[in-house]
Amino acid sequence: MRYKGLGVILLSAFVILDALLLEPGCARKASSPAPEELITITDLAGRRVELRQNPQRVVVLYSQIPIAMRCLNISLDRIIGTDAFTIRQYSRLLPELEEKEIVGRHFLDLDYEKIIDLEPELVLTVPGALKRTGIAEKLEPAGIKVVALDFKIKSFRKSLELLGKVFEREEEAKEFADFWFGKLEEVKRRAEELSEEQKVRVYPEGTQRPYVTASKGHTLDEIITLAGGVNISAGLKGRSPEVDPEWVVERDPDVILKYPMGAKYQGGFGKADVGPFEEMRKEIMERPGFDRIKAVREGRVYILSRDILGGVFENVGVCYVAKILYPDLFKDLDPEAYLEEMVESHLGLDFEEVRGVFVHPCPWIGHYGGKARNG
Repeated sequence: MRYKGLGVILLSAFVILDALLLEPGCARKASSPAPEELITITDLAGRRVELRQNPQRVVVLYSQIPIAMRCLNISLDRIIGTDAFTIRQYSRLLPELEEKEIVGRHFLDLDYEKIIDLEPELVLTVPGALKRTGIAEKLEPAGIKVVALDFKIKSFRKSLELLGKVFEREEEAKEFADFWFGKLEEVKRRAEELSEEQKVRVYPEGTQRPYVTASKGHTLDEIITLAGGVNISAGLKGRSPEVDPEWVVERDPDVILKYPMGAKYQGGFGKADVGPFEEMRKEIMERPGFDRIKAVREGRVYILSRDILGGVFENVGVCYVAKILYPDLFKDLDPEAYLEEMVESHLGLDFEEVRGVFVHPCPWIGHYGGKARNG
């Protein structure tokens, strides 16, 4: 009887304890998952956005974004959707993007209903998309946060810091930014020591069509300027003005650089055929009257791949152009070795498997059996 009474007492105690745990504020409620941590950031469009830190479902709508994420060791598994252009541009570097849902042709042509159906926590894009599409107004009412990043050089460090904060990769962001700006600052410092008489005059072409040049504000102009060159088209009206052939001949540039934007073949990662670039170069050098131009007479006509022009690889593009313009000043600068370090150390890829033509012809001799490493 004594043991039976003790059992009744213990049973009653458990009932009372269970009832207490169901009361608001008691231990059972305290053991529930902590609320999601919210952070407030200011994106590169100047917008204040409150979002959950380290989101797991993300849509990226610009080709540079997944490259930057990989460089910060942010898993691309969390990307659930992207645009077709982003998948194509770096297909050799990020083949896993081909498995993602396609939500549009590019960041200006999107299927917003499909994005909403995917239920992302966050959409990453660029300021231009906010201005030209109203993407934030279309997605934020559905509870989807939209954040803009800017991959111009002047904003690049801030974009990396923002990615680091959002995805809890702040140390990686600082490390990569220091690496990214290291060679760039060195090139800029040396170039600033050049006198006006020493500076190389450059005629850039920024499309596959002839005589469409690049004025101030164009990426080619920015790269030429940072590398210490003088863009003869900088003062023209419009970002991509068209000029007369005689205008180019009269200005007699020292170097001609062509970025064949819009061309079917643009070289770059995994594309080692120099044939199309050589045809473009030959077309320039055989234009009527161009035999009077110093750049043509001395063979200083170069074709550049889009893969090193702008965005995450623009630092490398500046190094290539600096080496082209001033081979003696930058004797110790090896742009391809710099690119190789970036691909292997920060993207985690084997450079030999993604090697391609980035500049043609190669204006310097590399370290592989005395042969040019590129082009």
